[in-house]
Parts: sequence; structure tokens; C-alpha cells
Amino acid sequence: MPSPTISSYFTYVRSRLGSDLSEGNNRYINDQQLEDIILSAVEQYSVHKPNIQVVDITGNGTNVYTLATVAANFELDWSWVIDVEFPRGEQPPNILKESEWRIYETPTLTQLYFNGIEPSSTEAIRLRFASRHTLNETTTTIAEGDWKAVAVLAASLVADTLAANFGSLRDTRGGGLTASLDRAEFFERLATRLLNEYKRRLGIPLNDTGQKPVTDTFDVDPSTTHGTGLLTHPRR
Repeated sequence: MPSPTISSYFTYVRSRLGSDLSEGNNRYINDQQLEDIILSAVEQYSVHKPNIQVVDITGNGTNVYTLATVAANFELDWSWVIDVEFPRGEQPPNILKESEWRIYETPTLTQLYFNGIEPSSTEAIRLRFASRHTLNETTTTIAEGDWKAVAVLAASLVADTLAANFGSLRDTRGGGLTASLDRAEFFERLATRLLNEYKRRLGIPLNDTGQKPVTDTFDVDPSTTHGTGLLTHPRR
């Protein structure tokens, strides 16, 4: 069974958010905003589990191949190369070293460039690269087993948006500012719970913020101000 399409995500998110996002109740988030948030969830999921694409490229006797022609879904500002196999079909596969190829940019083109390799028309290159997942009304590349995780992430983003909306606007339905702030806190807590559920479904550590730690390397002169060495850590 294929993964549900975007309509299923609408239904699921509404079911997790309750009456504040029910069908026809577009006071806080309209359908276009909801679709944008769902697609944002798809992009975040793509970072954790990208859409791995494999393309076979027939040699042309040169060492330069335009990616727009041989790998149309490669996005310069998002995609990355996983590996390059050449010649294709050997056992075990002959994976090229990163020093043997590179992504090369001209003012108008992005190219796969080989260093010292010129595949002939009887040879083929296998390129594996990461790309973003897609989701629309008819198709999706999201794995069937992950569709609910992505929907949960979308619900978390919607809850976070509702928290911001209630926190900045007075709720005129009754209860005034206090009621609005209470709703903001409720949706903020809900957003966190849903985000943690998404992480558990994908096996992501709950304390993972998606940011890599920053490190710095520097030299320390072990000499004292008098030019002598340290007593506990002398120079060797």
C-alpha cells in the first residue's frame, strides 16, 4: 500500500489538534498555512531520512557531466553525493574515492567532474545522492512506515504555531487574555510532546536538537611567565 498523500496528513493533523483546527474552523490557521506547515515537516524529515536516489549515467568520453541532465533531482543547495561507482557493475562495487571526483560549478551549470577518468560510451557511472522527499495530492516518496511520524511532526509544528498565535492575540471567544495565554501554554506543551513522539518513532535521541556541537582547536604555550616549564606537566 502506498504512503498516504497530503489529504491524509490534513486529516491526521486535525484529529490531533482538536476543535481549534477542525474542518471549516480556519480562524487561526487556514488551509494554505496548514499545507505549508506539513511541507515544512516533510523537509525536516528529509534531513533525518533523505530520499536516496540512484541514477546510472552513460559515459560520453569526457570527464564532465551536467547534473541537470544526468541527475535532475539533485539540488545544489540541499542535496549531497553519497557515493560514485565506476565502472558500474563490478563485484564488489568499485566506489571511487572522493579525491577522484567533485561537484563543479560554472556560472550557469552544476557538473559532476572526474579527475583523470573519462568514461566511454560503453561504460556507466552509478551516482547515489540524497534529495528531499516529495508530498502532494497524488504521490509521495515518504516511506509507508514513516508517514505517521511525519504527520506527528507536522502536528507538532502546527501546535507550535497555535501557541504563538494564542500568545500574541487576545481570545475574543470568551475569557480574555488569561484564557488565550492558557491556550498558548497548552499548545506549547502539546508541541513538545508531539515532537518527542516524532523522535521516538524515528529513533532520534530526545535531546537531539539537530545542531552539531561546536569545537575549537588552539595551541597553549606551557611556559610560565618566567620562561620556566610547568612542575606537573613539563615539556618533553
